[in-house]
Amino acid sequence: MLLLGVAGNAQRLSVETIYGYLKVFPEEIGNFDSEPRTIIKQINSQEMYGYNTWRIPTNEELSLLRSKGYLSSNGKYMTKESLKGMVILVTDKPASIRESVGHEFVDLGLPSGLKWATCNVGANKPEDYGRYYAWIEKETKETYTEDNCTTYGTQNAGISGNADYDVARASWGGSWRIPTKAEFLELLRYCTWTWVERSDKKCGYIVTGPNGNNVFIPAAGYRLGTSLLDENTGGYYWSASPDESTENFSSSLYINVNTHSMGYSDRSVGFTVRPVVK
Repeated sequence: MLLLGVAGNAQRLSVETIYGYLKVFPEEIGNFDSEPRTIIKQINSQEMYGYNTWRIPTNEELSLLRSKGYLSSNGKYMTKESLKGMVILVTDKPASIRESVGHEFVDLGLPSGLKWATCNVGANKPEDYGRYYAWIEKETKETYTEDNCTTYGTQNAGISGNADYDVARASWGGSWRIPTKAEFLELLRYCTWTWVERSDKKCGYIVTGPNGNNVFIPAAGYRLGTSLLDENTGGYYWSASPDESTENFSSSLYINVNTHSMGYSDRSVGFTVRPVVK
């Protein structure tokens, strides 16, 4: 077990949150001439105080800490921009978020144990739309048409996790993959779906699992021809499951303010992809 020295009056009994998002480690961990990566890695591996994303604050975040009286002195503190001084750790991520091969996921407490990514393929934040793909194609296009769809008239069952067809596996690596229809149905059955308009005006669903953790699924619209349609009003997400009755359609999730359900869509249309991992 890692033992930490406590400096001055900075000791607190538990993690505290300031400005609604920034969590503060209860103890200062010492004075260092360089970033104590091994110690921070050990702290995160032990998930101390329930988090595994502790890090050095930025200059801006240190100013917030100082203004709120979270520092033990007016001395020099380490920041990302200046890696020398007393170390206090922060995190701005929920305790429920974990990473796999550099991409974040949330355990929603689903019966299958499946974890859902916090972002779409090609997105850097949950509210970003990411990239658009025709069904089980791995490259984006300038134009989305039936003529340039490579999977029309083909049998492509069982492609989830196959890097030759699965853009999530090909792009993110590891065990990431496109969810199947059955896995989307589990998400629909066991989670609470709440339509929201965020402060940045992005609309979509907060999907809350049985354990209280959640992910945000934006209404990213879809691409047809050269146009982006239904942006911020509807969302369309490919599953890895083909339509068993035709070789030109495949199963997909559709969301808008009034509904969240599964259906079948033309494979040539550009939809977003939300990966999953075990």
